[in-house]
Amino acid sequence: MIIYNNKILSHKNLYNFLYKEYIINHKSLSQIGKMINKDSKTVSYHLKKLNIRLRNKKEASKYNTGIFKKGYKSPFKGKTFEQLFGKIIADKLKTNLSFNASKKIGYLNPNFGNHKLAGKNNPMFGKKGKESPSYIDGRKNRKYFCIDCGCPISVISGFYGKGRCKSCSKKELYKNYPELNPLYVHGNSKSLYPSEFNKELKNKIKKRDKFICQHCGKTEEENVKKTKKCLTVHHIDYNKNNCNENNLITLCANCHIKTNTNRDYWYAYFVYIIEHFKG
Repeated sequence: MIIYNNKILSHKNLYNFLYKEYIINHKSLSQIGKMINKDSKTVSYHLKKLNIRLRNKKEASKYNTGIFKKGYKSPFKGKTFEQLFGKIIADKLKTNLSFNASKKIGYLNPNFGNHKLAGKNNPMFGKKGKESPSYIDGRKNRKYFCIDCGCPISVISGFYGKGRCKSCSKKELYKNYPELNPLYVHGNSKSLYPSEFNKELKNKIKKRDKFICQHCGKTEEENVKKTKKCLTVHHIDYNKNNCNENNLITLCANCHIKTNTNRDYWYAYFVYIIEHFKG
């Protein structure tokens, strides 16, 4: 909630206010924040939310706003530790400062670039494996393989996990909890086909469809060359006991697998084909 001149600004009024003060009047975030009793982060949040582009450093220096205005000088530039913190604190900082910290401070550190423990002077230089104090039992250097398929796996799944890759762990999960499988349909996949759904009926449907997949257009010869499998016959309403000819359609193996997901779409798609092209 933004209040300006004892009035709550609506979405439109807030956009007009920020656009006028920030874009037209070139005021900084802190100046606008003082007008509405908010900090600069809150102002920048609302500017981004309203798709008002924030100024970069060059634009800020152009309009003399914020710390990037012309003539601004950092109070830390060119000063040593003694001038900033005093001798006692400066001596402690020089002795206890790490290399990364001194790298960040840069020109403030008089010992920058002359670190005593850099390179070969470091007692840990060149120590690997069992020589390292963090060595436990070589679990990171050891290679791990899936207990089911034998493919290489990471240390986390091999040492700390159950020793299976992602695909095998999913298979094991779906064995114990089949209802978690996205293709699970109340156990109907395990039910048997009726005696009516035989080779004669399948060949009749394939002849009707001219031995062509009704989705991708592959012929049976092309499908046999690529996958070494014949065309299949699909139940449109996914009911195995409904062997009506209008409920059956010819598909290749790849397209038949696609129909296991988003079943409502494929049902409507194949019903449209049967009604308009096979009826």
